[in-house]
Amino acid sequence: MRAFLILALFFSIPAFSGQYDAIDAHALSASAMEERSISSLADYLAAPAKDDEEKARAIYRWMTDRIDYDVDAFIKQGSASPGAALFSRKGLCSGYAGLFEALARAAGLEVVTVKGQAKGYGFSAGGPMLAHEWNAVRINGSWRLVDSTWGAGYVQDGRFVRSFSERYFLASPDELAFSHYPDSSSWQLQMRKLTLHEFERLPLPGPAFFNLGITGEDAWRAVSRDDFGGEFVHTFDTPYHLVYVKDAPLAYRLHPGRTLHWMLESASFEKMAVSYGKRWIDMDVKPGAFEKSLAAGESGDITVFGKLPGERSYRAVLAYRVQ
Repeated sequence: MRAFLILALFFSIPAFSGQYDAIDAHALSASAMEERSISSLADYLAAPAKDDEEKARAIYRWMTDRIDYDVDAFIKQGSASPGAALFSRKGLCSGYAGLFEALARAAGLEVVTVKGQAKGYGFSAGGPMLAHEWNAVRINGSWRLVDSTWGAGYVQDGRFVRSFSERYFLASPDELAFSHYPDSSSWQLQMRKLTLHEFERLPLPGPAFFNLGITGEDAWRAVSRDDFGGEFVHTFDTPYHLVYVKDAPLAYRLHPGRTLHWMLESASFEKMAVSYGKRWIDMDVKPGAFEKSLAAGESGDITVFGKLPGERSYRAVLAYRVQ
């Protein structure tokens, strides 16, 4: 069994906190009158935008709020045109990507639909993938990636669950490379060009993995290590800005005999703790952060928790297995 990985991680906090509040509020206020056609909606969404980035953001935010993933059409292997997605308020990935492209073009943006494959939640290395479509839009002279389908939510127990995600707007190519594989390698938009086989063998980070301040480059450094165990630390439904990992193990499977160390920044949690087997260990409180070191001994589960003021229960943030 290979040894587990601990990296000293120093991450940057996402810069978009509050950045899009005004344009988001405008997008979410669109009325039925503005939504009567692609051209009228594009005109409305783009009207107050200061630049191309805000135009793209308005379109992304409107779509992730108004369009449901069409589970029935997925089961029947159907499809939908941009106009059909606009008026039915439902679509598959092709409907989302097609409508984003149509709205972006009408707003004066340069945009394309990218076709390829993607790994859904629950994917394991080497497992099956799905055909998928997303977008590339030119912002300030550079191509950026947008996936409004995944940004809108997810499917659970045969139904669509709306859950807005920041991660898929102008997504980092280094992050998206773990889950999205374009048919044309030029749309990988990163220096390292993966083959399909290499992509298939990559582990899929959990839904909140990159919400915790972990970057794509950090993830790439982790998987390139010989002692990486093949699976990322498990994460939970943690929104952006709640907590940031500054130092932590990145692998899920940990070996006994090592000293583990966590440092997490949070202006929201009042307490954080580590559960290891039957032990409950409060983390030390630092200015704006929580820290704890402990020796990995017996086999068992380790979970890092945080508690928000006014809540009785702790929320799970990170989970590991010592074995």
